[in-house]
Amino acid sequence: MVETSKIRDEIKTRVDQVPAERLSDILEFIKQFESEGEEDSGILNYFGIWKDLDEELLEDLTINLHENRIETTREY
Repeated sequence: MVETSKIRDEIKTRVDQVPAERLSDILEFIKQFESEGEEDSGILNYFGIWKDLDEELLEDLTINLHENRIETTREY
């Protein structure tokens, strides 16, 4: 944690020394790191999508899962 704080402080100090015309380059570089993190999150992109799901539907999807699969398989 202390090391991270030192690194952040050094980055801030160095950014303050960068000429104004190069700041947009640094910003784009940082955005690349942020977007890489979003791609790696994978399954976490779906976090919370079922929070407003109807309780009966959720029950049907979970409790009756095996029965639903059998019915779906019979249709093919």
